Amino acid sequence: MDCPETKTLANGNFTRTFSRKLEARRIPISGSIALTNRCNLRCVHCYLGGEAPSFRGGHGKELSAKKWMSIIDEIAAAGCLYLLFTGGEPLLRNDFKQIYSHAKQAGILTSVFTNGTRFTPATIELFRDLPPHELEISLYGMSASTYQTIADSSGGYAKCRSGIEQLHAAGIKFSLKTILMAENQHEFHAIKDLARRYNADFRFDAAIFPCLDGNQAPLAHRVAAEKAVDLELEDPAMLDRWRDYLERHGDLMAFDKLYNCGTGLTSFHIDATGNLMPCVLVDTVTYNLSDGSFQTGWQEVIPRIREIRVDKEVECAQCDKRLLCGLCPAFFNLENGSAETKSDYLCAMGHHRFSTIFGLQPTGGHDVQG
Repeated sequence: MDCPETKTLANGNFTRTFSRKLEARRIPISGSIALTNRCNLRCVHCYLGGEAPSFRGGHGKELSAKKWMSIIDEIAAAGCLYLLFTGGEPLLRNDFKQIYSHAKQAGILTSVFTNGTRFTPATIELFRDLPPHELEISLYGMSASTYQTIADSSGGYAKCRSGIEQLHAAGIKFSLKTILMAENQHEFHAIKDLARRYNADFRFDAAIFPCLDGNQAPLAHRVAAEKAVDLELEDPAMLDRWRDYLERHGDLMAFDKLYNCGTGLTSFHIDATGNLMPCVLVDTVTYNLSDGSFQTGWQEVIPRIREIRVDKEVECAQCDKRLLCGLCPAFFNLENGSAETKSDYLCAMGHHRFSTIFGLQPTGGHDVQG
């Protein structure tokens, strides 16, 4: 599951102390902006679904470059350090250069998630002159047939590979990502090897979730949870990182707040029509920035998400493996219609990680205490 909030701060002693200070002051250190819901691909797993341009209602009109630049000035003044531009496909915006350059000039560490099919000489020049903090390319397969099956684009694979080559030739640092699913699992290692050949960082995500409009169709494309974890932990370095993470954060207590991550506390999301939200998956607490200020929304509306309490007796609140599953109430709500009802898929991933990391035999069940 993509969660930009988890990709910003490292976990060293200094940054952990720094993070606690940010949380105490509710500084919006990291955020993401969907510049558009439009995309030139039609991926089978996409959470925007078939109603991408207007699934959240409202006026449905993308904000202008002028308005985005004004919002960027506001979030910079509020303390934002990390900003991700995503979509849809952000490079479909004809004014992307103007918006992106403004964020860079505001001193924000600016990242871009793209499908890699829309690079032009002008885009390459832009990223060479103003390098992104992170430029992540999604590659859905290592063959044209697999890519077309997933992205419904006959020429998408060639365009993505061409974009990757253009970046490499220009000396622009980038990373590769794939969504692991039934249709491309046979090409997983080939995608990973391609990243290695370009000396690019690589990551993958298998926790596909339903469309934001409630459509459950993307779930049919998941691979088995155990398969996903086995591929993740075949890398010894990943095993070591998990063990280190658990050693530093493993002293868990039962929680009574529904949201215990940085959502609405140090992170935020703004959709293409200007709705400020705690994160991309939570639209129950929103404030539209078309006519309002970021500061008002952040200070007066978004904190409501942190006030939602949960029954301490719910199984996830007591689970000793919740650091390993990617526990996310918003994910639960999309999948089950209840933010307090666990995702069996995430739970299975957590249990299998636990068994693998500690060399135990799988429990065979998804019980809380295992």
